[in-house]
Amino acid sequence: MFWFSRKATITVDCFTSKDYVYRNNPIEPSGKLMPDWVKNMPTSYKDNGFVPMGTIKKCPSIIQFMASGFIIPLWSDLAIKLNGSNNSYEWQFADNITGAEPHSFIQWQDFAHPNENTHLKLLSPWRIKTKEDINFVWMFPFYNNKIQLDYHITPAIIEFKYQHASNINMFLDTNKDKNFVISAGTPLAQLIPMSDKKIKIKTHLVSEEEYDKYSNPRTHFLNEYQKIMKPKCPFHK
Repeated sequence: MFWFSRKATITVDCFTSKDYVYRNNPIEPSGKLMPDWVKNMPTSYKDNGFVPMGTIKKCPSIIQFMASGFIIPLWSDLAIKLNGSNNSYEWQFADNITGAEPHSFIQWQDFAHPNENTHLKLLSPWRIKTKEDINFVWMFPFYNNKIQLDYHITPAIIEFKYQHASNINMFLDTNKDKNFVISAGTPLAQLIPMSDKKIKIKTHLVSEEEYDKYSNPRTHFLNEYQKIMKPKCPFHK
């Protein structure tokens, strides 16, 4: 007798209270946001007109990477002005709603020089939740973007069982004078589960009240963390 079993699925629930975000730029499985340059590329070409050679489209490691996990696209046009003369910057979201905030130099110190770079955190309108306690590798969707950019998305490892924020951290090159716009829909974060389980993305448009339930997870996270650590700490009696 043969037994067949399906791999378990991780459901990733994504909540937003902004209708335009939900409709226009939802969180999607990475494979659904495969860039056009890959879609339009042939699988092979003839080198010198004779020998068939494969393109990136036939490289399983790259294609599998591009199709793994899910992507958070930018939800609104973001204009950034870099002022190299005084090492400053200005920003403005087209929706006039989204906020952003910096981390001061004291928080990142020698990672980058304060006269050349600065930090900006984009406050995402998405809250993400999983029932499983599973880590996701957070990275920049390299193949979905141009190589030469004026900003750098920071990589990390994150979980969504005890915390639900999906804010996007970036560093800007502030040693130059330049104006640029990051367009809505630009893939800014790719999250790949550290598991061989398949993932299923579910997006939800919810009320502000429902959204707020997932907006302040720190207390819950600390309570759960203390429950785990307290029996192991010799100073707790």
